[in-house]
Amino acid sequence: MINPKLNSFVSIIWKDSASIENGWKYVKDSTFEPVEVLSVGFVIFKSKEVIVLSANISNGGLPAYNGGMIIYRKQITNISDLAKY
Repeated sequence: MINPKLNSFVSIIWKDSASIENGWKYVKDSTFEPVEVLSVGFVIFKSKEVIVLSANISNGGLPAYNGGMIIYRKQITNISDLAKY
């Protein structure tokens, strides 16, 4: 059975930093906007500062996860619950 602490499957829309291509460019011809990202996964950790998502969770004796994405709450523009497990 999946651990109830790892129970939310969510989608999060958030703003991420973006890199700029190398090479000379005119500032007036450039745009400097963050990238909007959609991430989907199981919430495996929450704090006042971050939410951590994982694509895979397991409860083979101890709660476990495979891979993860740390997202700062200040970057989040929307969170939607997709399912409860």
